Amino acid sequence: MNVEKQTVLTPIGEMEVIPTPDSQIYFLNSGNIFIEIDENLDINSIDFDFITKIVDKSTQFEHEALELLLRTIATTPEKVGLKDTNTCTNFDNKKFIDLPLFTFRDGENWDLLFQECDLPIGAPYGILITGFGEKIVGFENLSDAEVM
Repeated sequence: MNVEKQTVLTPIGEMEVIPTPDSQIYFLNSGNIFIEIDENLDINSIDFDFITKIVDKSTQFEHEALELLLRTIATTPEKVGLKDTNTCTNFDNKKFIDLPLFTFRDGENWDLLFQECDLPIGAPYGILITGFGEKIVGFENLSDAEVM
């Protein structure tokens, strides 16, 4: 399937189809939702109901991500690039992640990238919260990631 850059109407709104060199297709919606699919996958087979359910809970997932990161800071601060738990108080009462961007992959796998993150592992690309189904399952350190 050779896809030119185009716009398609989906159940979650108009999305821009952006072909990529590695034969993946990214659909972009409103600037904060990406759906990554194999180039042979039919658009009609995408589970837009699942995507809508997750996006509708974005505020809940943002709170859960903050809680996960605060627990990590308190128990294993080195996982987020901090030297000790004394720095935890710097993050207790402030929002230290912002600018969420969803990416949906195959099945129920999804990511929530907070493009702004004040933790050491959040520089320069933010922090990636990973999800499966309707749950957050972890986070990834992007500080050593390479620009694609």
